[in-house]
Amino acid sequence: MELKRRALNSLEIALAGIGLSILSATILLSYQDWKLFRQASAETEHTREVLETTEALIGALKDAETGRNRTARVPHHR
Repeated sequence: MELKRRALNSLEIALAGIGLSILSATILLSYQDWKLFRQASAETEHTREVLETTEALIGALKDAETGRNRTARVPHHR
């Protein structure tokens, strides 16, 4: 009876150790994924800012080009 009880306690300790190892690995992998996600989010935000700035610049250039064309077509009276 004592041997069986000791074996059962050893099995419980081993299973608890395995469970703790699995939990620790899950936490570590989740943390690494979260860090990668935060970095990707920051890079995505930067990309959006660059695109918005580029679109604004293109719009300003188009407006400037349109204004220049209008000026070129209007005869100057002196």
